[in-house]
Amino acid sequence: MHFQAGVKEVSHSELPDILGEAARQGIPTLFLDVEGEVDRVSFLRAARTSLPLDPPMQSSRSWDAFSDSLWEGIRLLNGEQLLIVWRNVHLDAGNEDLQTALAILADTAQSLTDPVTTSRRAKRVSIYLTPAKI
Repeated sequence: MHFQAGVKEVSHSELPDILGEAARQGIPTLFLDVEGEVDRVSFLRAARTSLPLDPPMQSSRSWDAFSDSLWEGIRLLNGEQLLIVWRNVHLDAGNEDLQTALAILADTAQSLTDPVTTSRRAKRVSIYLTPAKI
């Protein structure tokens, strides 16, 4: 299995194979769990405890601060690949905060593939979402 940079929705039944393959390849895996419906505060609270942020965030006020902090936090990690699994996402196209979070994750994953902007520390960040069980 080749892990591509970006965000992808997968079923709960696919996740064990993805995690097993990541473990076989030695790819570090982080889990992001947001309780209930996603809003800015709940998402950023979960991100502060689950994701590598540099500089660390002290509040949940700014999407821009999160974007910058996540990008640099991942860039500074050792290795060339990272898997992020966001479990039980309440996927709702009308939820602006969810759409913002997904856009930041997708943009971060894509921009970190560029060796120029990352000062030759490019990363392949694969982000997998599993939908909430209703």
